[in-house]
Amino acid sequence: MKVKIAILGSADFCRRTEQLVINRKDIELTSYQYNEPQEAPNLIRTLKPCDAILFSGSLPFFYSKEVLLDIPIPSLYLKQDETAVAITSENRYSNY
Repeated sequence: MKVKIAILGSADFCRRTEQLVINRKDIELTSYQYNEPQEAPNLIRTLKPCDAILFSGSLPFFYSKEVLLDIPIPSLYLKQDETAVAITSENRYSNY
C-alpha cells in the first residue's frame, strides 16, 4: 500500500524531495509549489486526497495553521532554526 504525501514548498524543495524517494515504491508524492510561503494556505485548499502533508519549513506551516484545523490528516514541517529562517528571508529579498 502506498503512502500518499502532499509536499508544500518551493520548486527546489519539491524537486529535491522527489529525488530522495524516486526509487521507493511505497511512497507517492504530490508537489504543491509556491513562490512565497504565504501562498501555502491557498495550496492546501487544492490538495488531492492524501495521507499526510509535509511542509518545507515552519513559515508555510505557520501561515497554514488555521486552514489545517479543518483537515483531519497529519501535517508535519521541517524544523528550522533562526539562522535558516533568516537566510530564507535574506535570499528572498536579495533579488530586489
